[in-house]
Amino acid sequence: MLLSELFEGKTDGGDWFDVLLESDTRLFVDPFLIYKENQGRWAGAHEELIAHFDQTFEVLAKSSGKTKSPYYVKGISNLVFHEPKEFCLGYASNTEGAGGGRKLAAQIGLAMQAAIDRGINRLDHFELLGVFNAGIGPDRISDLTCTILKQRFISYTADVAAERGWDTKEWEVEVGPNSVETITAQLPTNPTSKKPQPILLVPKRFLRQLPTLDAEDWWEWYVHRAELNIDLLENVNKTKIVEEAVKHKVAVKDWAGELEQGSANPYDVDGDPELLWRWDPITHDWVANHGLDLVPYRRVDRFPKLIELVIGQFRQFIEHEGGWKLLWNDDWSEKREEAAQSLFRGIAKHYCQANGIVIDREVNLGHGPVDFKFSKGAHFKADLEVKKLTSGRFWDGLNKQLIEYMEADETKDGWLLAIQLRSDGVSKQRIKDLPEAVAEKAQEKGLNLRYGVVDGRRRKSASKK
Repeated sequence: MLLSELFEGKTDGGDWFDVLLESDTRLFVDPFLIYKENQGRWAGAHEELIAHFDQTFEVLAKSSGKTKSPYYVKGISNLVFHEPKEFCLGYASNTEGAGGGRKLAAQIGLAMQAAIDRGINRLDHFELLGVFNAGIGPDRISDLTCTILKQRFISYTADVAAERGWDTKEWEVEVGPNSVETITAQLPTNPTSKKPQPILLVPKRFLRQLPTLDAEDWWEWYVHRAELNIDLLENVNKTKIVEEAVKHKVAVKDWAGELEQGSANPYDVDGDPELLWRWDPITHDWVANHGLDLVPYRRVDRFPKLIELVIGQFRQFIEHEGGWKLLWNDDWSEKREEAAQSLFRGIAKHYCQANGIVIDREVNLGHGPVDFKFSKGAHFKADLEVKKLTSGRFWDGLNKQLIEYMEADETKDGWLLAIQLRSDGVSKQRIKDLPEAVAEKAQEKGLNLRYGVVDGRRRKSASKK
């Protein structure tokens, strides 16, 4: 469910992200985009962020790296937070949040202490910690930003709700590190979460898939600037990039300075080229117009047939109803594998909902080590992996990911769903090899393995036939 569905007719013309309420969207609040705000409601927000980290740097510097020092304890307490689940953003499979806590705070504190040891006693952009430390990803940078600036987001959401006449209730929301403070505000409620929680909005212009100041982007800039061997772009992992960033702190500062003078672009939320959220309304509308009676298959002994029927509907959607177009970019390059996974997730979710099938709590649709987990009570479990035939890790989908998690879950039933986007090369050979490979693996492991191929290749338009 989108926010706009909850408040139908009262959401037109807003600058906020029309967020999915049932699961997190893989977008992140980029503090660099907030840095560009120098007037209006968000003026001073970036300075507020930096002031928090400046204070933490100062306190940690006084600890001299001694973890039992009261200064170190104080510094770490500034970094303890819980994932701000009210935003429905990030990597979690639902909107309940993945948590933060002292362990993560200690990790960030170590990164800051390491920066201090290397002569870095402040950062004009705290997200550079992700360039100087391999363990800090975009989700943590976004969570910290949302946590420190949460009072601003609360005020923003409350004002939008009041202006639009949305139904709200009085919520007491935890704010700041440690979540020891609270603020009371009239906010909308997320009706889809297991435990009622408020909704907090984010302006679309603050959202990206990765931070502007990302380690791999710095590395690409540096390789070109230093005229290094271009092969280094693809053959260096993040740990090595971090090592080089530490050695070339001045270069990192120069790179950030250049970006400050230019323009940082947010993710195209409205166009949503990566299908990060549009998969939900697209598949909802399609399922609504293509009814399927799954009620006879809700029994445990018939549940595998239910999954086969859902796969069949997904194939119909992609192959015969134009869904294949959603697997390609405007320039006819392939979309990432996540696009196909998201579309299958939507088809499965909406057919289950339309047929009154309750998805058990452990079911993990579209997020996690294996792509999809289905279950019917405690008596039936099944895993399903969606892989593009052109993926360099295609066979890992069968031999590693699917098998390992079936064994870990004590699951006997599994599917490998192959997405075909090309007619030749590895795609042609893998389609040929797939039946035998699946049969051999099933016999070797004593599992019920099935496979399917969905044709997402480009179609010729009628005028060119």
